[in-house]
Amino acid sequence: MLPWWMKIFGKLLLSRMPISYRLFARLGVFRHGHMDNTDYAYGVFKKHFASKPGKGAWVGAEIGPGDSVFSAILAQAHGATGYWLIDAGDFADRRLDRYLQMATSLEDRGVLTGIASLADTGEFGTLLDRCKAHYLTDGVDSMSQVPDGSVDFVWSHAVLEHIRADRFDDFCRQMYRVLTVGGSASHQVDFQDHLVSGLNNLRFSSVFWEREWFAAKSGFYTNRIRQRAMRTAFEKVGFVVHVIDESRWSHMPTPRSKLSSEFRCLEEADLLVSGCHFVLTKSDKTVGLYNTATA
Repeated sequence: MLPWWMKIFGKLLLSRMPISYRLFARLGVFRHGHMDNTDYAYGVFKKHFASKPGKGAWVGAEIGPGDSVFSAILAQAHGATGYWLIDAGDFADRRLDRYLQMATSLEDRGVLTGIASLADTGEFGTLLDRCKAHYLTDGVDSMSQVPDGSVDFVWSHAVLEHIRADRFDDFCRQMYRVLTVGGSASHQVDFQDHLVSGLNNLRFSSVFWEREWFAAKSGFYTNRIRQRAMRTAFEKVGFVVHVIDESRWSHMPTPRSKLSSEFRCLEEADLLVSGCHFVLTKSDKTVGLYNTATA
């Protein structure tokens, strides 16, 4: 059980070692979630899929698939006719036998009945083609490759807090742009510090925290956008916002007196939110707001 400041020092040191991400991931360091675990991936997908409006064919996008593109297989099994996987780097496991094992595990439960066999795909790219999926790895910039109004459902799980603070508004505009009218987004957001599950990330000024050498590839960066400000960012581009689930601390996990002045002044009710599930809708009544917000 290392203190938060020692975790920062250790991760900064490790992130600068000449070791590939995939080796770090296999060692359990700097892992991007657990979407390479069949039960976990299926549970997370179903949680968000329950928020998708309507039935029938749909086109989807996952923001931050992390170590696996398994959600593309799940999406196809649940009626997707197209799918985008958008991440900040090429982190996905490319071993086809892993995906075959995951698919077989679900087929044994009757979940993927009718999906094409993966046994003869041969290559990672062929697997994506079978799932009608596109894997883009240039972060927010990748979203420019997705056509306007072409996606019915966007989702992410513990990812939005990792988008760089100066790109978050851009991400919101891009997400609104790619969604169809009536389309929706489901995002589980973790507002904890990703160090010792407190608010220790709020101890630092933005001038220090957002420095490239400190934030990039450190393994602990979060944009520190609190729930209220994140909701405002969604609404600014035109989304109708619902918070359908919220977790809170009973008391401040990090003393307010230890926080940087820019966070010390926030209302305690906002600081006490440790996580929430946002569901966003692009309503036909709000479409005109997008042009105003991006002008």
